[in-house]
Amino acid sequence: MLRRASTLFQPILIERVTMHPHLPRITHAHLHAIAATPERFKSQFLDLTDLPTLPKDVEAIERGRRFHQLMQQHFLGLDIGPLLAADADLERYFRAYQIHPPDLIAGTRHSECVLTSAWGEFQLYGVLDLLVLAPDRAQIVDWKTYRRPAPADRLCQHWQTRLYSYLLAENASVDRAALSVTYWFAEAPDCSVVIPYSDTAYEKDRDLIGDLLGQLKGWLTCGFPEPEPSLPALLAVDCMPELPLP
Repeated sequence: MLRRASTLFQPILIERVTMHPHLPRITHAHLHAIAATPERFKSQFLDLTDLPTLPKDVEAIERGRRFHQLMQQHFLGLDIGPLLAADADLERYFRAYQIHPPDLIAGTRHSECVLTSAWGEFQLYGVLDLLVLAPDRAQIVDWKTYRRPAPADRLCQHWQTRLYSYLLAENASVDRAALSVTYWFAEAPDCSVVIPYSDTAYEKDRDLIGDLLGQLKGWLTCGFPEPEPSLPALLAVDCMPELPLP
């Protein structure tokens, strides 16, 4: 059943999103690892002995971080002139954004917006690069700076897309069919990918998240063959840095 669109939906509802500091945070990186194997999740997030393989070009990661900072300041209305003057790559990316901007809905814009949702012993957690809110629809925009855009079918199935869409559906009182995620690629600015949401996608994501967190709860209590980590062990695990999509 579609949720009834509300003309009372205002940005303040997102800003007052309930945080659950006592619950372990589950990000899209956690869900991706749980869906892979229990060994991968355990080694990456509990033992911290098998961190994800980083791209060889560490400079590219730093460049992506700087671009995200630039876009955050841009949407906050701050002066980005000094950043552009000091960094040729940022100047090139921002010029590409000005020439080929993503198609944004009309609405209020919120940069680096946090969305959460409690799920049993866990807290689903996401930080959105940009959230655009209107009374009857909402849009997530994600900035990507790696060299080759990921194809739409892979982006649609990636846990970043699925978790962020689910969290938005949980927090926004608008029809799920009025929600979408837009990926904008700095190296291919005219190739944005828009992924719409739906009731069907929401139900699939909800069921799969439930399955994955059920697996995780089992692993944390009795499923790991080696010394069993306790649930509070996750409290010390920070969100993984964003990496290029596999």
